[in-house]
Amino acid sequence: MFSDASDDEPDFDIIKLSANRPSPPYLRLHEDDEYDEKFHEARRISELLGLGVEPERILRSDYYRSLKLAQFCDSIRGFHKGNLDLTGRHLPRYESLFKRWNAFLHDFINLSLVVEPHQTERAYPAGRSMGTKYIQVDYTVKDSVIWDNFEKKWHVSRTAGYDGLLDPVQSVLEQLSLTPLPKIQNLCLLDLPVEVLDSIFKLAALKQARLLSSTCRRLREIGKRYIFNQRTLTLHFPTYALHQTRDMNTPEERFRTMIPATKACRTNVIDQSKFLLSRGDLCDAVDSLSLANRISETLLVNSGLDTIFGNDFYVPVFEAFQDVICNCKNLRSLYLSDVDLSVEMLQAIASLPNLTVLDYHGCSVTSQAVASVFAGGVIKPSPSVFNLILLNNDNSALFWVLVALYPNLRTLCVSKLGRGLLEPSNLVSRHSEVFASLEKLNIGHVFSDGVTDLAHWITLNSEEAPLRLTHLKITAQYGLEDGPLLALMDALETAPLQVLVLDGIKEGSFELFDRIAARCPNLLGLTITRRENYRQIRAKFATWPQASYEYARHFSAFQRLEHFSWNFRVPLFDSNDQTPAGMAYFEDGFISDEEDLRRRISGEDSDDSDYFNDGHFIAYPFAAYCRTLKSFAVTGGTVRRNVCWIKRRSNQQLELVPVDSHKWYSIDALNKWDTPILKLHWPHVFS
Repeated sequence: MFSDASDDEPDFDIIKLSANRPSPPYLRLHEDDEYDEKFHEARRISELLGLGVEPERILRSDYYRSLKLAQFCDSIRGFHKGNLDLTGRHLPRYESLFKRWNAFLHDFINLSLVVEPHQTERAYPAGRSMGTKYIQVDYTVKDSVIWDNFEKKWHVSRTAGYDGLLDPVQSVLEQLSLTPLPKIQNLCLLDLPVEVLDSIFKLAALKQARLLSSTCRRLREIGKRYIFNQRTLTLHFPTYALHQTRDMNTPEERFRTMIPATKACRTNVIDQSKFLLSRGDLCDAVDSLSLANRISETLLVNSGLDTIFGNDFYVPVFEAFQDVICNCKNLRSLYLSDVDLSVEMLQAIASLPNLTVLDYHGCSVTSQAVASVFAGGVIKPSPSVFNLILLNNDNSALFWVLVALYPNLRTLCVSKLGRGLLEPSNLVSRHSEVFASLEKLNIGHVFSDGVTDLAHWITLNSEEAPLRLTHLKITAQYGLEDGPLLALMDALETAPLQVLVLDGIKEGSFELFDRIAARCPNLLGLTITRRENYRQIRAKFATWPQASYEYARHFSAFQRLEHFSWNFRVPLFDSNDQTPAGMAYFEDGFISDEEDLRRRISGEDSDDSDYFNDGHFIAYPFAAYCRTLKSFAVTGGTVRRNVCWIKRRSNQQLELVPVDSHKWYSIDALNKWDTPILKLHWPHVFS
């Protein structure tokens, strides 16, 4: 009744609330608080119903109505202050709100005529003001009929009372006295050019884009190609079920609750699939499809649900996923999470003519599918797939199946290179010429013997066809010894390698740098991070065996290197530390007179140059030895320090330009030398 929202009196359906949770950016004031209040109340009601309490005996909270009142009054104030929410300060909205405000104020004034204030002297019971007296004003409504009618008409919360209405009303009246005229925005969303609106849809999250497109016909026409091009189907437990089971005391209670919740979530994802299949227009519009299973077999076993559903729990879900894949003929990107890859599933994927990106997360392949792939003829290879991502897949059979099915891969990301995956027996029996087309490779969680096997695999491929590898990243939790890395560099001698990232070396010898320079003459970007000990399993700052300038002299062999990054630990100093930068003052006498001494002691005229802000000077020796170097960084995982540009003047003098450590992540010229922090793979190739 108060606000301009369409759900003043919602049904406390926890499933609907979970599906329609608002997400930032919020379109209306107090929208997130209002949802949280409704959701907690819906969960409480659901728990009581689960305990057998009759619905008519449950007293429902209506505190959310107080948030509606706050939203209503703050919206009026926002129009007159010139600062509102993302719904905007347009005239039709103001006219609607102000019409309701006038009606509300009229009824509120009539209510105030039958209200009697009472002043009571009280004292603070605790805290710093304990014992201090103050005057408390309470209000009594003398005519209960008028109050009941007002409460019913305006949906006032039972917890509010007259005093709960008075403060927000007074705040609006005070704002109206200060700025009597509303500040209507001159430019509305539909006044923007079509190109700008199209960019807004492109940058918006899918849920927000759909909300925006539902506001009017014009925005729907502009947003059509964005709101239907992505589709996600996920098998997962509802949030309310997880909350319920978390609060239950006995396994029997949790078990009884999980059975209907598990059935409901499976039915829900199958129904979503059927709806999508019934709309051919929606299937044709899907460009990116995500199919995920969030209910693991371990969860079913641990909860005892496997005894109820048996071994066929996932069968109808995976069959529905398979049908959706078959009908979305225009797919270019497919994400599968914890899905069993059967012969039929792989055939469905192979039938997609435009598929270029495949992302397998925790998937497994059936033994029948393995036999069919290597027997040949049953599953056709997919020549259009250029980008393959394998995350959390420890099954070596799956790796070789997918490598065999996608012969034209140009980017490959493997998050875990299990032991024995590339052992010689596999390479001989399942020899693949993937490096004949592969340009970008990212391998994680590798061990030293895995690097040796990788070098052997690359060597076998290089004997059959020229290598095309330009980007290579290898990540190891535990430090890789130099021996396997040297062998890998030898195997890459004929590759046109441009970017190399070695995340997790053990020794950091000069020989490794010399071998990289000798075997990779076209290298443009080099990133190396060292593991200081076995407890350091991530890319953090580390102590290297030698001084930084000792490594710099080995960079003279690089002919084209433009960027170098490593995790060499550089001491950090703050304003209380004694730093080398202050030594320059001794050349000028340091302290010239008593006044200079007084200023330095008091901190007046302090200059940042008095302190150690020249850590990027570590780049000078590298820039001197490597005449093509343009950028330098000291990196420790997500933290980069001492980042700088290297400029060379006409007289060959070097100039280092520091880069703000808080802005480096937005600089494409630096980020192109490594995979993005929030992603594990190199940028995709689409043609």
